[in-house]
Amino acid sequence: MGKNVWECVEMESLGRIGKSSLRDFTMRVVLLIVIAKIAMRTLWRTLLSLRGTNEVRDAAIHNHAQSGF
Repeated sequence: MGKNVWECVEMESLGRIGKSSLRDFTMRVVLLIVIAKIAMRTLWRTLLSLRGTNEVRDAAIHNHAQSGF
């Protein structure tokens, strides 16, 4: 019986370790997803603003060329 009790204690501690590491793992994954979303949003805004400035610059060059100067 003593051996059986120790096996139960071992299984219980392993289960607790498994649950806590699973919770840590899910927290890390959620955090990683949030960070990735923020990074993608920032990158997307940067790309859009760069594209916008290029369009403005191209339009200014085009208008400048049309005006004859």
